[in-house]
Amino acid sequence: MTMKARLKRMATHLQTEPSAERSGVKPAESREVEGTDSPLSKGFADMGFFPFSFEGEYSYRRKTVYPFSVHDQNVYNELSQLTDFWKHDKSAHPLSTAGRIPEELLFFDTETTGLSHGAGNRIFLICYARVNQEGIEVTQHLLMDPGHETAFLAGFLDEISDKDYIVSYNGKSFDWPQVKSRHAFLQKMLPVLPVTGHIDLLHAARRFWKDELPSCRLSVVEEEKLGIERIDDVPGRMAPVLYQEYLFDQNPALLEGIITHNDQDVRSLITLFTMISKRFLYKDQNLTPDEHFAAGKWSSEWKMNRLALQHLQRAVDSGSNTAARAALMLSGMYKKQGNFEESVELLKYTIEHGDEYVSKAVVELSKIFEHQMKQPCEALRCLDRLGKDTFMQDASLVKRRERLLLKCESH
Repeated sequence: MTMKARLKRMATHLQTEPSAERSGVKPAESREVEGTDSPLSKGFADMGFFPFSFEGEYSYRRKTVYPFSVHDQNVYNELSQLTDFWKHDKSAHPLSTAGRIPEELLFFDTETTGLSHGAGNRIFLICYARVNQEGIEVTQHLLMDPGHETAFLAGFLDEISDKDYIVSYNGKSFDWPQVKSRHAFLQKMLPVLPVTGHIDLLHAARRFWKDELPSCRLSVVEEEKLGIERIDDVPGRMAPVLYQEYLFDQNPALLEGIITHNDQDVRSLITLFTMISKRFLYKDQNLTPDEHFAAGKWSSEWKMNRLALQHLQRAVDSGSNTAARAALMLSGMYKKQGNFEESVELLKYTIEHGDEYVSKAVVELSKIFEHQMKQPCEALRCLDRLGKDTFMQDASLVKRRERLLLKCESH
């Protein structure tokens, strides 16, 4: 069967919404179901999934524990160090864990029947990993049938709370809005959806590597930055087709590849969160000049000035192509602090090495000479380093030069 035909069959099957007539039903206490001997249940059991009952509907879930080996026992300790930092730093930075402990971080991902936010799009697999001192526990909830979506979401809601803090990859834009949308449709039959914090690592990865990597897809970041090369992996884009095939063939084994892919996704998020956070908080000494600049710029935007100064200074000291723009940004920070001498030196460095940043650095240097150092003639000499073309393109520079001429004549 062609891909187009498979997708058409899937769309026909999934467009029917479950009835919301049970609006007054109080959710019953969830419980595990045992003793199911159907071929479907046996197929799921072979993959470690067991049925979950809620209000007469059924879902399947699996818990997989990965004990820490001698080589990865630092995973929990590193997460503890990172969460401890954010307990004492009150910044609302996008990487902040807001006082949570490692056990409260929920490394989260989903697989859906489509890649859009359309009304016919459903989540069929919810996966999350938790870290404790012994290892990593991965939980996966699988929608056995679209008509059992209430049980599927109830099983997930049974295991999360307001204390949890989500860590995802594009989850703020895609995964979590999908959860909220499906919960909103069934909310009268479900427990309340907890209000949680959310760290989206896609935005962080773009901050650090968008100009370096061909793409910031998780698979690319895994291979290029985490050293993870997936062998015989079923890509996420195949999830809709595989789920459609499962629905018509009722063969759980068809989902095994995407389940394995999903499991690896959430475990990769743990490593990626640790790597990016260590780079940002300067707990990793192996940053490139570009990474120092990215971290300095990001921390400066959130008023984490001490960290920004450290990162930007390292970028300047590198003498790389990044050094000039780092010097320009660093000079602005020193200017705000009233350290004009340091700001002037950095601007001079930018003018000497900066190419595309020269014009801006010249103007900023002229401003300091005029306003802070009260040296209008030096400000004029500095400004005259700009070519005629630059003045022709910016009327404000012409006015600035005329003002400096008047000041020099009366000085």
